[in-house]
Parts: sequence; C-alpha cells; structure tokens
Amino acid sequence: MKQPIIAAMRTLTSAYILSMLLWHGSSASEHTTPDDQLQPLVYNPEATAKLQKLFNPCNYFNYTENRDVFRQLVEQDHADPNINKHGFSLLCNATQKNDAPLVASLLTHRADPNPPGDDKPIFTAKSTEVAQLLVNAKADIHALKRSRENALHTAYDASAGVIAVLCN
Repeated sequence: MKQPIIAAMRTLTSAYILSMLLWHGSSASEHTTPDDQLQPLVYNPEATAKLQKLFNPCNYFNYTENRDVFRQLVEQDHADPNINKHGFSLLCNATQKNDAPLVASLLTHRADPNPPGDDKPIFTAKSTEVAQLLVNAKADIHALKRSRENALHTAYDASAGVIAVLCN
C-alpha cells in the first residue's frame, strides 16, 4: 500500500497536504518500494509534442522505425508516455507488438495501464511477461470493451501463460 506522503508528493497541487503530513510526523522513507521512486512531475512539452507527432499506431513501419526514438523521448527527454492517437496509446501499441522492454520502460515512466477509451493494453497482451508487467502495474483485468468482453475473453489467442496471469 502506498503511503499518503508519496501520493501527495506526486501531485503538484499537494504542497499544502505534503507540508501537513510532514508536520504531523509522516516520513517519506517509510515503506517505500522501487515503484514509489519519484519520476519527473512535469513532462517536457517539446519532447511530448515530438512523440505525439512521431507516434502513428495505424502504421506498423512507423513503430518499428521509431521504437528506439519513442523509448528515448520517454526515458531521457521525459515525454509524456500517455499520448493517445486514434484511441490507441503508445502502451497499447507496445503491448500489441509484444515489446516487453518498451512496455516495462513506459510503465516505469508512468504510462497509464488503464488509458481512457475502449482499447486497453491488457486486452492485447500476447506473452506471459507483458501480461505480468501490466498486472503488476495495476491494469484492470475486469475492464470491459463495448462488446462486454474483458481481458480473459480477449486472451483466447494468447498463450496459456497469459491466461494464467489473468486468473491469478
């Protein structure tokens, strides 16, 4: 369970809450885990704009040609990993391509495992590794598509390992 002080530190408008928690004895070092390490609170708008311009989920070659650029923009230039084009996020795209290293990097840099819209990354997980990364990041395995299918329904063409991850 995340500590209230970590949640307050992640919110730019929580300076007052943060000061009150510290005043009343909260500790930033208590019960922290690696996923509680703070990431940049403000994304670089230029890097985010470049990532938005480059990302085209409808074009497979765009993904393969720019995969390393996407990763660099998110990791080094602090672009917002939650860009969404045509209702499809960069995390959805990386999951669909079964790109576990990029999925891990995006999740580490605060990509939303439950983006708005009908397409969720968990629906397209094809490997145990990618499914486990998403589940560990709190992907909603009970989310429903408009067709009323959840991740388990859409895992029929995935490996038995994906189904096992979703059932645990």
